[in-house]
Amino acid sequence: DLSRYNAISYDTGNEVIAHLGEIISDSVRADDRVFRWLSGDEFIVVFHHVDLEQSINLCERIRLNIHSSKTYDLSVSIGVVHYPTDGHALDDLIRKSEEANRTAKRRGKNRVVSWQEVDEKKSIHSEIT
Repeated sequence: DLSRYNAISYDTGNEVIAHLGEIISDSVRADDRVFRWLSGDEFIVVFHHVDLEQSINLCERIRLNIHSSKTYDLSVSIGVVHYPTDGHALDDLIRKSEEANRTAKRRGKNRVVSWQEVDEKKSIHSEIT
């Protein structure tokens, strides 16, 4: 809900984005990488040498650190994909992470959702229909 900070001013919105970047960077390990993505209020985090469960746990740590921030009232929705489990092509992995992120938002925001969860729901739905 960055729009409420942008409504104050775009400078305030930019301060919030910078604050988010700091929290995320402080939440990951030294060899992980954090990138701003697309519209500026989205980030991609690349974890090295972790399995899917560890990725989810690291994302949950990021989510909790953002949610507990005292500077701004913030929450974050996170979509998680795992290479090579969820795909090999970068475009495919990004598409799946975006879909997992949309699912997290639809489920009420402030949560971590993996592509595995999304894919399982799709499989169950297609078996029923």
